[in-house]
Amino acid sequence: MRPCGVAVAGITALRQAFDRPGAVLWVQPVADESGAPWVPGWPDGVALWALPNPSGLNAHETPATLAQKCREV
Repeated sequence: MRPCGVAVAGITALRQAFDRPGAVLWVQPVADESGAPWVPGWPDGVALWALPNPSGLNAHETPATLAQKCREV
């Protein structure tokens, strides 16, 4: 069974892993502005999400706000 989505913890990790410096938190686009796949070879129907990294570097996030954001996903 194929997953309906994949989440990466940390926007920096997603930006580096997929060479997408303009990526933002939450769900990523399926295609870029030219219509090409946002991540070449990414399977159809599988969403790619960038979640906030729960490390201490995100001091502006609390466990409660991180939990709420994860529930939204």
